[in-house]
Amino acid sequence: MKKKRTRAIIISALVLALAVTAVLRMDIKPAAQTVPDSALSSEQQETPSAPDAAEKGPTDQAPVLELTVPSAQISESEQAVASQPAEQPDAEKLPEAAQPDPDAPPDDAASPDEEPAPVETPDVSKSEPSPEVVPAEPERHVCTIEIRCDTVVDTSVLENQAVAPFIPANGVILETTEVEYTPGESVFDILLRATMERNIHLEFRDDNLYSGKYIEGINYLYDMDGGPLSGWMYKVNGQFPNYGCAAYKVKDGDAIVWMYTCDLGLDVGDNSTW
Repeated sequence: MKKKRTRAIIISALVLALAVTAVLRMDIKPAAQTVPDSALSSEQQETPSAPDAAEKGPTDQAPVLELTVPSAQISESEQAVASQPAEQPDAEKLPEAAQPDPDAPPDDAASPDEEPAPVETPDVSKSEPSPEVVPAEPERHVCTIEIRCDTVVDTSVLENQAVAPFIPANGVILETTEVEYTPGESVFDILLRATMERNIHLEFRDDNLYSGKYIEGINYLYDMDGGPLSGWMYKVNGQFPNYGCAAYKVKDGDAIVWMYTCDLGLDVGDNSTW
């Protein structure tokens, strides 16, 4: 019980000592009192102001205490803390990852020892060759032509023996020959071109009765040389057309055969009447 009282007395004494110390540190100064000019009477305005504020009578206003702590009262430790500049981080204490490397190049600069990445160029040798553009061949139109005089191989039947030397022994003046033609050409056009290219004699005339062209002689063998019903006629694909050779338009694959008849076509297989 005595210990508790003694402790309370000691605490009270310390609190009192701290309070006295705080009061002693206070610099009590009365606040300056100012009176507006309008509040002074005419007599007071005429009276010169006293040089000493102490001679003035006490004022009705209570003094305002302005507490200031002398700079001398500030502890040396507080002044040292205030005057000490902000501590800069020591570069040596930074972790290795945070310390800048003075010899390291900038981030955007390439290392002098680092070689630039090679630029890949396409290997032309390994690329697939482009397919060659082959021009389309023009369409060919082909027919065949043959010239025969089998009916006068026996030259004794000729009324004109002067042409006997021009009669082939096998009766073939032109064997089956393939000929290119242009669409729209006629049997006459094919005959004319085939004989001209092979130096075979051909003679014809314009005759409207025979659709424009009439063949008079081939290889010096003329109509009437084999008799009054003799002459030249043609067939296409085994058929004897009933119109002239200039009116028949050739088609692909046509087989044209010219032959000499001594009986108006009956001796060569034509039974038509035209």
